[in-house]
Amino acid sequence: MVPTSTYAVSKSTLKSSAALRETIANAKAARRAAQKYDGDDIAKPIKVDQSFDFPKLDFEDGLHVKPLHKRIACAKSDGKLDISGMKLKVFPQEVLNMDSMTDGPAWYESVDLIRLNVADNELEDLGWDRSYQSAEDADNPSPTDVFAALQTLDLHGNHLRTLPSMLPNLENLTVLNLSRNRLKDPTRDILNNISKTASLRILDLSDNQFSGPLPSLAGCHSLEDLNIHSNAFTSLPAELSSCTKLRTLDASTNKLSWLPHLELPNLVNLNLSSNQIAIDNLMAPDTALPKLTT
Repeated sequence: MVPTSTYAVSKSTLKSSAALRETIANAKAARRAAQKYDGDDIAKPIKVDQSFDFPKLDFEDGLHVKPLHKRIACAKSDGKLDISGMKLKVFPQEVLNMDSMTDGPAWYESVDLIRLNVADNELEDLGWDRSYQSAEDADNPSPTDVFAALQTLDLHGNHLRTLPSMLPNLENLTVLNLSRNRLKDPTRDILNNISKTASLRILDLSDNQFSGPLPSLAGCHSLEDLNIHSNAFTSLPAELSSCTKLRTLDASTNKLSWLPHLELPNLVNLNLSSNQIAIDNLMAPDTALPKLTT
């Protein structure tokens, strides 16, 4: 039986940790709000940065704790976290707890995480939904708070079979790279969830195991670059016309047999090579692609 005094301390610690997390979340939210608006309260455009120019840190296989902490400490200063190529099988809880880590600057001096590179690991599941659902536990901060300012998320080259359902809660996410994973999505839960991520500008789904019709991505009304290369999609949705900012569409190496009526006024690059589209079905008669060059 646990002594009463021990239980009281434990409950107090939990409440204290939860309060600290709430304080950190509120402070960062206020900082983001101040940065989001100018003097006239007009939203500033988000600058999309696809590059991952991170400092290279050496580490020995199987001894990832020390270099992981170093990388997190750097990220607290510059907002860029690179944990790629570390043979990770589980997403590190340390990342979700980065505000409470003693390495690097204190939470009130740290910057928001805006770029996260988790590429070339062995993850099958990020586990963020479990952390999200248990966010009331002091040991499980909500990913929505930790990644609230995230703009770029690179997950390519893993073994992912699913994605967190809380992805649309990342309201600043503009770049999402999911290429070279094991995503199948027979129930369309993954793609329908992605379609709710309205801030996305660049989406890479290439080299996965998707099949059947590509669901509507109409919710991604800011989308500029879509890559679905090397899957088994059989058709594109006519609702793709809702993505009026789309400039590049790579749908090569799929199983497309026809192209629907599309009105994409800003589309410049379209790749439909290595499909099953007959010449007569290449373009619907009323397709409107005025800027198409390739």
